[in-house]
Amino acid sequence: MTISLVPLKESSQDIVKTFNRWNNDPEIVHLIRPARSEEELTVEHNLTVESLAERLQTHDIFLIYADDRLVGEVNVMYDAAHLYSQEPGSAWLGLVIGEMVGRGKGVGTYALTLLEARLRSQGTPRIELGVFAF
Repeated sequence: MTISLVPLKESSQDIVKTFNRWNNDPEIVHLIRPARSEEELTVEHNLTVESLAERLQTHDIFLIYADDRLVGEVNVMYDAAHLYSQEPGSAWLGLVIGEMVGRGKGVGTYALTLLEARLRSQGTPRIELGVFAF
């Protein structure tokens, strides 16, 4: 399986539709967004073309392809307020493997490896990945 990262440069209806499907998938929603109650997990969260365009102003987003099929996304936010360590220039990573075909096959691990290499090559001093406690 060939894994590649493709920078998302602009918002589109097709990408928004795909992200909304992933972000509201009951199989993985608990892995994507923090929630303090069952109700928070069942409320739909939908992006718009405009809100994704705004997100692109604060995040570097990369689409994850496995054998030329879009299976997920990884994103980077710099100097986020929720970083564990507030070292300037630190990167906070987010990862979603939205398609079942991409899960459990090392796609996410390899995508993070590719992203780490990219961030190191551009001189990012520190990379932080948050995970849910469970």
